[in-house]
Amino acid sequence: MDLKTTKYRVTLDESYDHETEPGKSKEQWRWREIRGRYGMIYPYNERDLGVQVKARIVAERTRREQKWLVLQDADDPVVFKTPNENLDIAAKIIKARTRRIPSPEQKAKMLVRIAAYRFKKTPKNGTLGA
Repeated sequence: MDLKTTKYRVTLDESYDHETEPGKSKEQWRWREIRGRYGMIYPYNERDLGVQVKARIVAERTRREQKWLVLQDADDPVVFKTPNENLDIAAKIIKARTRRIPSPEQKAKMLVRIAAYRFKKTPKNGTLGA
């Protein structure tokens, strides 16, 4: 599953730059992750997701209610494995961050605001117009 196509804020794993060869595409599905308040979601394989829950209370509730396979039960995180179809359930559990999707009115305001700076060159000291 490509997490990039979801409504959640997707980031690259922090070890991506160190683990991959230079010039490789950042479009690999296995390096993407969705972070939330109580953990993160990452692709476990093509069909399943790994859900890492850091809060013990949330992990115990997830274990009781969802009946997902537990891959790791450590002191801090508990890692579950679940099918891709449960992405929205997992995102709700970890309180995943969502992408900001501006409305048409907000887009229009942004375009007006940046129009003055659109083709200006930035001075070397980094300030505009001062």
